[in-house]
Amino acid sequence: MSIEIITTVLVAAAAAASPAAGAYDLTDMATVLDELQIPPNDTKSRGFLQRGITQVSDAIARHCNRVFQVETLRDNCYPERDAYPYQVPGGVWPLQLMRWPILPALVTLATAGDTRSGATLPFTNTAGLMVGMPVHAPSSVPGGAPTPGFPHDATVASIIANESVTLSFPITQDVPEGTTVKFGPRVVVTDPPGTYTDLILGTDYTIDADAGWLIRLNKWTGYPAKWDPVLTVVRYQAGYNPIPAGIVDAALRVITTRNDARGRDPYLRSRDQPGGLGSETYWIGGLPGVRGMFTEEVADLLNPYRVPVVR
Repeated sequence: MSIEIITTVLVAAAAAASPAAGAYDLTDMATVLDELQIPPNDTKSRGFLQRGITQVSDAIARHCNRVFQVETLRDNCYPERDAYPYQVPGGVWPLQLMRWPILPALVTLATAGDTRSGATLPFTNTAGLMVGMPVHAPSSVPGGAPTPGFPHDATVASIIANESVTLSFPITQDVPEGTTVKFGPRVVVTDPPGTYTDLILGTDYTIDADAGWLIRLNKWTGYPAKWDPVLTVVRYQAGYNPIPAGIVDAALRVITTRNDARGRDPYLRSRDQPGGLGSETYWIGGLPGVRGMFTEEVADLLNPYRVPVVR
């Protein structure tokens, strides 16, 4: 069975502290300076190196067909369906999300006071929370519709430790003291159309975080089952924090090569005399040991993280 997934970024990767650094840089200036043995107070190459960090990071992300940084996402999953009566035998097993690894942490807290308006909810304990987490208040009835008043795409915008959490969107109805609020992955099934049911992690489904799988659980046996062919909306965080050492290593190797070859024709193979005198020879075609823009050793570091492209 085929499935169409439409992905929306709810919270993009956060920009780095340095104004010149990019939000999707795979390493930072301090690490590059240390790798190249450039003193921190030597600023003459900073512009070139920062461009290199951002450009190489973008090239690696494109080669691997993925974003490495943690982002908050919404996947609208549409399994293939027949015409009326809109049923197909079987289903999807498991549900492969568009990004991984998934951040599976799920934190459940109770509000510490009444909230009648605005986007800030009071909590006496905020342990385990992080900015960008999806926020939802499920029904008090297992398998029921979510509590009214919480925007579907709400995420954690800011946190005051052990005091309050500000959401990305304001609530639209009163939230009484003691309301259970969940922070983390959220899975909502729409069936029939217009009816939303929050699924419970550990009861209705489980997560293979490294593979990016959501595994449906049979409510009677607790064993894996197939997902029904209905719209399933998943709000979650995925990505690496920190960036894997192999990816950083690959980025540093490419940046080092660019730095060493700065101002030199990379296709120049040999020159008899300096100053443009004598004869010169050049590589024709691709450089030896290079696949695309990466050497074989760099490609080998990246390939375990590469996502196949299927259209």
